[in-house]
Amino acid sequence: MRANLLDVMEYGLPRLTRLPIPDRVQAEPWFRESGADRILKKYAFLGSEIRAHNGKTPPAFMAWLMDEKAGMFNESKMIIGGTSGNWGMASGLIAPMFDVKGFSAVIESTVPAGKQRHLLASGAEIILAPEGVSPNEYARELVDRHPEKYHWINQYVHEGSIIGHRWSMDHIAKECDRLGITPTLFGAVTGTCSTLMAADRYLRKSEKFRGLKIFGVASMSKKEKIPGSRSPEGLNELRKLPGSFRYENVIDFPLVTSVSRRETYALNADFYQQYYRSLGPTSALLEAGSYHLLRDYRNEHGNFDALKNERGDIVMISFFMDMHLPYLDDAEFLDAFRS
Repeated sequence: MRANLLDVMEYGLPRLTRLPIPDRVQAEPWFRESGADRILKKYAFLGSEIRAHNGKTPPAFMAWLMDEKAGMFNESKMIIGGTSGNWGMASGLIAPMFDVKGFSAVIESTVPAGKQRHLLASGAEIILAPEGVSPNEYARELVDRHPEKYHWINQYVHEGSIIGHRWSMDHIAKECDRLGITPTLFGAVTGTCSTLMAADRYLRKSEKFRGLKIFGVASMSKKEKIPGSRSPEGLNELRKLPGSFRYENVIDFPLVTSVSRRETYALNADFYQQYYRSLGPTSALLEAGSYHLLRDYRNEHGNFDALKNERGDIVMISFFMDMHLPYLDDAEFLDAFRS
């Protein structure tokens, strides 16, 4: 089973797809006036093409392997971890490969019902954190109270979360070679922040990607939070964790926090209605945020010269690795499509 999963992670990731520009973006004055329509080339893995796992599988698997090797597992231990859903789904799927009792995902009650059902379908059990207590804090409480029963994998500080993303970054590098492109920008949503750290460690520090600039997108606020993402308040909570990933040390621009929930879902609906390709909610947030980044950069600098490659193009790689299916019963998500 482990060999099969490694094979999936090596060869089962979808190919990078050239993204079309939604009409609502093309209609904005800054986009037309800046000439972005001629020089901007965007690529991503589309959620509709993800078959085997979401983007959290490689980092989850590596964290589990490292803790197993450190002798932390036994058949009586229930592995637990705080999650918004994606990491939990990956952990539920890989748990049977290890000599443990099982896996329990510690989540907030606000996690969409569809995502909770996906967690259960992956084999995970669900533990709801009490109102006002973060899933991570509650996981710590459970371990402190019952150390003989639980082992906590804290994805937000575990080195495996970054190391495991090397599979994803290597796949991106191979895809860039296949497409013959030299990316100038890499973006991801700030969940664990491990993707941004891995992009710095495994992409930018290679000779070919040395000029790569990295950006991050977060939800506008706790009230406007997109499922699977972090708001500034949530990121401040992460900063308090000893050993938490410091995304601000690797991004080259101010964190994008200007995209509303309404705009995120509206852009996703437009994208689907124009191209019959769907994004997950956090992918839609990243897609919208990337245009905010370009707009704000151009307004500040007057041009895109520093963002271009040797051919004069802006080539952006967006880390879209969430799936849209768990959200199909989310009323707000669906209302955007209906409107």
